Amino acid sequence: MLDKVLAITTRARQSNVWFHMLHNQPDALTVVLYAPGVTWEVDVHTDGEVVVQKFFHDGESLGEESLEELWADT
Repeated sequence: MLDKVLAITTRARQSNVWFHMLHNQPDALTVVLYAPGVTWEVDVHTDGEVVVQKFFHDGESLGEESLEELWADT
């Protein structure tokens, strides 16, 4: 598992891709990578499984009032 996380973060550094890591699952580390218009979430599980999700952004900036939509949906 650690070798996969290190490979991802090393490649991100070499490519000048900004990232951060999370431990938000009991059996995985998540590497969140940022590229223009796209956020990648890469979950590396203790069993070696790697799950990748891509989130696309349209570049639209919203005001603080838009948070009400988030709170209403939760």
